[in-house]
Amino acid sequence: MNLLALNHDVLSTIVFSLSTNDAFNLSATARAIHGLAMQRALSEVDLWCTEQMRGFCTFMLADVEGRLRWLRRLDIASNIFSYGDIVEDTDGEVIVFIDSDFSWCAAIADILERAHNLQHLSLPFSSLLLQTEPRIGDAVAALRELTSLRLNYVGPGRAAIDLVNRLSGSIRELDLSFLNGNGKIVPFFDLIAPLENLQSLNVWWLLPENIQVPRDRGARRRWPALHTLRIALSDVPFGPLVDAFPNVQIRTLSDVVTTDADSGACWPRLDEVRSGAHRDPEGWRVACSVRWFQLESHIYDTMRTTLGSIQNISPVRLSCEIQDYMTDEFWATLAQDAPRLRTLI
Repeated sequence: MNLLALNHDVLSTIVFSLSTNDAFNLSATARAIHGLAMQRALSEVDLWCTEQMRGFCTFMLADVEGRLRWLRRLDIASNIFSYGDIVEDTDGEVIVFIDSDFSWCAAIADILERAHNLQHLSLPFSSLLLQTEPRIGDAVAALRELTSLRLNYVGPGRAAIDLVNRLSGSIRELDLSFLNGNGKIVPFFDLIAPLENLQSLNVWWLLPENIQVPRDRGARRRWPALHTLRIALSDVPFGPLVDAFPNVQIRTLSDVVTTDADSGACWPRLDEVRSGAHRDPEGWRVACSVRWFQLESHIYDTMRTTLGSIQNISPVRLSCEIQDYMTDEFWATLAQDAPRLRTLI
């Protein structure tokens, strides 16, 4: 059967089920399908290097109406920019990357000002980008279709907070990674305060200092619509997070230590906990049930540390690599120390 003989709805369903690379290749096979295939090919773009960025900007801006209007997802990786050591200015308000190359900030702004249908955006070194090229913040704030935003390396200063304050209530998914300066921190709850309709939140490199909780309980904010929370590479108090996000249903911790373990504050359960390369098992105490514990066994190189970690988590499902020290004694002790365990992978 000739593919082009299919009606437009069926053909569109087939084309938009393809990967963007496959759609791009398909666009070169026949003139009749070129336009439809290019719509899919241009809908999701990942930029990983300067050469990609240069070619992407030149290509898309050459035909805004025919190309840029199809863009729905744009992820810009940090390797687009060269950067070296991280320092601060004299006031500690601005993060500076020595020998950094941010010459493409203007090009990013040109794209965002014209990508009116963009739904997802990932910005590397977001605070520095917003400080270097204010047009980026103006363009992002004007994206009415934007529902998903990732701000990488949110540093000291007002740039990221000012941007979020200008966003519409359409943001449903937010990814944040923090870059706290010496003596200067980013107030986490202040940053996300305007996003009342937030449903999914991923956070990296969060510190206790980022969690500033008003003493007046009436002044504390809550995000009742949030149903998915993932925290990674962080040291955090659970108490304020449980209070702020009471209705989350999917909770994932990866390389996280709770700084208020003795308080017993936790959600009713955690869906997933992953061990980390730089965490002592003593820090892995949670006061609730854990469905799935993914243990990087090569990190815990003795029977004591491995069993201690599993005992603290007491999971229902456990993933780990088999190690030499996992003898009959290990498995017998595991059965005793993890009575809730039902699945071993």
